[in-house]
Amino acid sequence: MSKNKKDNDILSLITDIYIFLIIVLFPLMVDSTGFFKILEFKYNCFVYMSITYIFLIIILSIYYFLKGINILKKRKLMLAEWLAVIYLVINIISCLISPFFKSYNLFIGPGRMEGLLVTTLYVLSFLFVS
Repeated sequence: MSKNKKDNDILSLITDIYIFLIIVLFPLMVDSTGFFKILEFKYNCFVYMSITYIFLIIILSIYYFLKGINILKKRKLMLAEWLAVIYLVINIISCLISPFFKSYNLFIGPGRMEGLLVTTLYVLSFLFVS
């Protein structure tokens, strides 16, 4: 097995674990109160799982880069990935220039916690999984 294949296998394994957690375990996760605090509990679960996944992929990518291993091999972004990046940039700009920026915590999101943090995690997870 070549070194590059082994390195990609580690990244694939981490991605497979993340996908399994999000698709299989995440829907089943509830806290001790059942339905009453499900939003906060699921928000925290998603944020911790996604940040851990993204952090691991970034750290491994930096490690491989420092070892001189190119894990991307001339990889070009597909249209959906470009659209996701554009969507994220628009969301960041929208958050920063919003008239509600000082009134509300737009990073977390008022009410349903649908702010910039979750949008960023969605897009980065999508890009790293793809």
